[in-house]
Amino acid sequence: MVGILQDVLPQNYNKVADFIQLGATPFAENALNLIHSPSGAGKSYNTVAMLGRDTDIKAPIIYLDFDGNQGAFKRYCHNYYVEFVVMNNFWEELSNEDKLGRLLKDLPEGSVVVLDSYAVIFDKVNVNVASEASKPMYELHSIAMKSKLCIIMIDLSTKYKALDPKTGKMKL
Repeated sequence: MVGILQDVLPQNYNKVADFIQLGATPFAENALNLIHSPSGAGKSYNTVAMLGRDTDIKAPIIYLDFDGNQGAFKRYCHNYYVEFVVMNNFWEELSNEDKLGRLLKDLPEGSVVVLDSYAVIFDKVNVNVASEASKPMYELHSIAMKSKLCIIMIDLSTKYKALDPKTGKMKL
């Protein structure tokens, strides 16, 4: 085991043997990686910076934006040699989540693809119900492994991001 994982996992932990770290980033190759935090926390900017600064990444880096970000963020991606694609008409052209899988499978093997954001792509999924929210993630992970993609999913806390008074934890 190499990289950041060796510092945080117990010495006898070997269940992540298939984890292949993407350069010096915290992301895994051939896997679904999830970035989750409240809106405005810098998920998109920090992800692009981590990918763009790593000169060991030779694969194409593609940012598929389903939120309709443009302008300054598009230029920011360009500065880091990240291909930025606005997917505003995605659901008009591709009518369901299964077609997202077909889109991803058409990308070159070894590509790094950022999907922004989970809530927009899977808008019919209740992200507050684990059994519903995890199914698309398992499917994306399977696609990542079969197609040899590094998929990074941007996800954010819902509008109910206040602390739950019963548990004291953030509602997701």
